[in-house]
Amino acid sequence: MTLPQLIVLNREVTAAALPALLPQACTVSTCLREVRIASVPVEEQPAPAEVLAAGYDLHTGAAAYRFLLQLACGLESEIAGETEILGQIKQAWRDCEAAQPGVARGLRPWMQRLLQDTKEIRSEFVVGLGSATYGSLVRRLLGGTLPGPTLLLGAGQLAETILPFLDTGEVLVWNRSQSRAQEMLARQRSAQVAGRVHLLDSGIDAEAAAWRRAHDVVICIPADAARDAQRAQWWQ
Repeated sequence: MTLPQLIVLNREVTAAALPALLPQACTVSTCLREVRIASVPVEEQPAPAEVLAAGYDLHTGAAAYRFLLQLACGLESEIAGETEILGQIKQAWRDCEAAQPGVARGLRPWMQRLLQDTKEIRSEFVVGLGSATYGSLVRRLLGGTLPGPTLLLGAGQLAETILPFLDTGEVLVWNRSQSRAQEMLARQRSAQVAGRVHLLDSGIDAEAAAWRRAHDVVICIPADAARDAQRAQWWQ
């Protein structure tokens, strides 16, 4: 694999149904972004216009590796230097090696170098930036032990990361897919977390009642102007 063949597509997660490019790629999916990493001959790489139409930012060659380093070091995250993205990249790479050995074979030298370079950069330069995870940041912003109840909206990766950090007597979890919320709770390793969490019905009445009861609210779902205005009224 040569450097010009390295290509990275990055786009924010949106509600729009946009086409996915580079199916033969290592894909890192987070609550905020989708990143596709591939080794593709220059003449076979998607055209910039096609990439733009699909909502991606295009990075190739040295710029692609630079972006991956910034991403893995948490410098592309909302919290500068957060550590969770590195774990997500490692998991995506393990999944790629298991499911797409051909893709992994071409990417392996760059992914191995990326993980090593990231380790060195983090240990030497990315230090002292405050809370290292979204969960620890939420706990710090909310002020430690909470009187409760705390309403957690969502059941995606972000909500799952934050849930163990909510030090409160009662946590109310609402998500439009109750089955997905049940799966999130089932993955919690701490019995103490599961014991103080109440999973709410996915209906609007249950959500409205929870907003009216909540002392604090942690929102881990996309913005929705109409619904958010209604939620603000409920909380008042």
